[in-house]
Amino acid sequence: MSKNKDEKPLTYQQRIYGKGMREGRKTGFELGRKTGEIIGHEKGRQEGMKIVLDTIFNNQPKKKSGCFITTATCQARNLPDDCHELTVLRHFRDTYMKNNSEMNSEVEEYYEIAPIICQNIDNEPNSSEIYENIYEKWLKSAVLAVDEGKNEVAHDIYKDMVLSLKKEFYE
Repeated sequence: MSKNKDEKPLTYQQRIYGKGMREGRKTGFELGRKTGEIIGHEKGRQEGMKIVLDTIFNNQPKKKSGCFITTATCQARNLPDDCHELTVLRHFRDTYMKNNSEMNSEVEEYYEIAPIICQNIDNEPNSSEIYENIYEKWLKSAVLAVDEGKNEVAHDIYKDMVLSLKKEFYE
């Protein structure tokens, strides 16, 4: 696709708007698929607008809930967002953990503390080494456990990781 020489580059606000709409559409499709309702698409569009407005006016995009520590670790290893580790652990979270009320509350707490843990790790001069240790000590084993159908073991490994990192990089 060639770029028209008269075409001006997108402004910051236009790029953020596009990102917000894509994220909102994705969220809407997920909601629609889960509920079987078209209303999910409208809710997704509204969520996209919140992302746009938060970013433009506060210069701080709203973070989506997700595998913060796993994502940061995989990014430090230059792995793509759809790598095996992220795919497996996201599916594990969404199908196994969120269907258990006790584990679901752990996920909610994780959403609160994990971004701060990652930020504090990122502020360390040896953050790449820390993320590599996280991968070797916990994530690799958790993914293997899920792959082998040992969900309780995977949960214990991930919970141990979060509690250890919370102690070191949150409190």
